[in-house]
Amino acid sequence: MKLTGLGVVLVLVAILVASGSSIAGSSGDDQKAIADLNLKALKAFDQKDDVTLAKIEAADFDILSDRGLLAKKDHIAGVQADKANAFAIDRTIADQKIRVYGNTAVVTELDHAGASGGGSSSSYQSTSVWVKNGGAWQIVHLHYTKVE
Repeated sequence: MKLTGLGVVLVLVAILVASGSSIAGSSGDDQKAIADLNLKALKAFDQKDDVTLAKIEAADFDILSDRGLLAKKDHIAGVQADKANAFAIDRTIADQKIRVYGNTAVVTELDHAGASGGGSSSSYQSTSVWVKNGGAWQIVHLHYTKVE
């Protein structure tokens, strides 16, 4: 049986819940750390800061979108190639929910991004999976869909 990105997330969450992990037992400090890193990653992407992104993304990080599945190396290479096209972006994050299950967390949010000073804008619904490894949180998977 082949699982999609969302299927993997659902299986992971089901296993964690069955093993006795709970949201209520999660640390507010972890939720804040993830929220801060999430925002840092978005800013690094906007500013084409591949060095910061490479630190926040786990070695096996991948992104699933309407453009297909991208591995970390391809994502970082794309950011590096696009450095000359960096411009200021205004972002608004809404409906963010961070659920921590031990050393794993799932983040859902609505991200509205547009060029500073006007111009085109887009909204994206996203789900990301974060893992705490060696005391530090890293993103391992991001799935986003453009909202029309």
